[in-house]
Amino acid sequence: MEKTTVYIPGDLLATYSALSRRRHRAKAELMRDALREFAERQERILPDWVDAFDGEAEFDSTNVKS
Repeated sequence: MEKTTVYIPGDLLATYSALSRRRHRAKAELMRDALREFAERQERILPDWVDAFDGEAEFDSTNVKS
């Protein structure tokens, strides 16, 4: 695991502190979970085939399947 520094607004830090106390979990653990969930949602935004285009082929309405 790597260590990093993040600047967090006071109100958000207070929210995490309260949540940490209520759930009996470290703030860092809650933040890692939140970052992990965010990253997973971002990966699902675009289908896997989106980055398959290599830029060499030309597409128009006559050669694209719907």
